[in-house]
Amino acid sequence: NTLSRGQGGERDPVGAARWYREAADAGDPAGMEGLAASFRLGLGVETDLAAAARWYRASAEAGRISALRSLGSMHYSGKGTPKDPEAAFRCFLAAAEAGCLPAYYDLGLLYRRGHGTPRNHPEAMRWSLRGAEGGDPLAMFALGVVYETGEGVPKDMARGAAWYRKAAEKGHPNGMYNLAVHLGRGSRAEVAEAALWYRRSAEAGCLPAITALGEILSLGTGLPQDEVEARTWFQRGAEAGDALAAYNLGLLLARGLGGARDDAAAARWIGRAAKKGLRDAFGAYGLLLREGRGLPQDEVAAWTWLERGAEARHPRSMYLVGLRSISRADKRGSPAGDSLGEAGVGWLERAAQANYAPAMFSLGQELRRGAWVPRDEVQAYVRFLQGARHGDLDCLVAQGRALWRGRGVARDLVAARRIFQRAAEAGRADAMGSLGRLLIAGQGGPVDEP
Repeated sequence: NTLSRGQGGERDPVGAARWYREAADAGDPAGMEGLAASFRLGLGVETDLAAAARWYRASAEAGRISALRSLGSMHYSGKGTPKDPEAAFRCFLAAAEAGCLPAYYDLGLLYRRGHGTPRNHPEAMRWSLRGAEGGDPLAMFALGVVYETGEGVPKDMARGAAWYRKAAEKGHPNGMYNLAVHLGRGSRAEVAEAALWYRRSAEAGCLPAITALGEILSLGTGLPQDEVEARTWFQRGAEAGDALAAYNLGLLLARGLGGARDDAAAARWIGRAAKKGLRDAFGAYGLLLREGRGLPQDEVAAWTWLERGAEARHPRSMYLVGLRSISRADKRGSPAGDSLGEAGVGWLERAAQANYAPAMFSLGQELRRGAWVPRDEVQAYVRFLQGARHGDLDCLVAQGRALWRGRGVARDLVAARRIFQRAAEAGRADAMGSLGRLLIAGQGGPVDEP
C-alpha cells in the first residue's frame, strides 16, 4: 500500500504489485485485495479483469469485507466475471451487514432499481440513509436524486438540495453540480453561489459542470464575463466528448470570441456536435455548409441539416426552410392551397413564434401578398409591429409605411414620421427618403424644407 500510494517516496505501482503478489501467495487477504485492484486498474501489471475477479473472490472468502463489495461490483458490471445481478446483491448484502459503508449505497441502489432482488423502496431508503448518515457522499447524492425525482418518496426539492449540499461538501463532483443547478434557479446570491459550485465541480472533472462553467463565463452570469477562460473550458469539455461544449466552442471560434477566429475549427466542432445529435447544432452546421465557412460548400448537405434544424425548432433554420419552400412553390406556379407554399408559411409562423424577427417581416409580407395564405393586412401589420419591437429594421420601415398609407391600421402620419426618423437614424436609406417626403410635405408635423 505504501508503494502504491507513494507514501514516503515516489509511487511505485510495479513494486506494489510485486509485494501484493507475495502477500497474496502467502494467503494474506489484504494482499489478495491489493493484487486484485492492481489487475483491475492495470497498476504495475497488465489489466486482467478475470484475474482481478479471482483475487477479489479469494480475498472475500478469506474474510476481507471490502473485497466482497468489490467482487459484487464486478458481478454487477459483468467485467471479469459473467454479469450476475443476483450474485452482486448477495455480495453487497453480506458486505453491508458486515458494516462496509460503501456497500450501503450499492445495496440501496439495487433495491431501488430492482436489480438482483425485487424492487423495494423502503429498503432502498433504509440502506441509503445508513450510508449517508455514515458519511458516504455517494449515498448522500443518491438521496438527493431520490427526493428531487420523488422516486419511492414524496418529491421534496428542499430535502434533495440539502442532501446535494452534504454530498458537495464531501467533495462529490455530481453533488456539487446538482446543487449548483438547484441554486441557479434561485436569488441573485444563490446564482453567485451556484457559479462557485459549478467551478468546483468542473475542477473535479464533472463533464456537465465543465460545460456549464463555460456558459457562465461566456455570459457573465454569477461570475465576471471571461470569454478566454470560457473557451478553455469548452475546449476541455469538447475534447472529453460533450456535444454542447463542442457546439459552444464552435460558436466562439466562428465569432472570434475569447481568441482568434478559426472557421475551420468552428466547422469541425459544430459538425461534431451536430453528428452527435445536438439539436441546436443542426441549423448552425447547415448554415456553415451553405456558406462554405470553414469547410467546402455543399448545398445538398446544407439543406439536409437545415431541415433537421427546422424540425428541432432552430429559429433561423425554420426561417430559411420556410423561405425556400415558398420560393419553390412560387416557381412552380401552383394555385393557392399548394401544400409546399402553405408549409413554407407555417415554418415562418413557427420561426416568428420563436421570436426570430426576420421571420416576422417575411410572414408580414406573405400575409400582405396572399399567395399561400389568405391576404390579411391587419395581421401583416401586427407582424411588422412585433418585429419592430424586436429591433428589426425591415419591420420598422414596413410599420412606418403601413401607418403612412393606412394599410392594416388607421393612418397616422405623426407616428409614421416618428418611426421613419428612428429607422433613418439607424442608417436605413429608404426610411431617409420617406422621412424627407413627409418633412417637405409637412405631413405628420411642420414643413421642414432644406
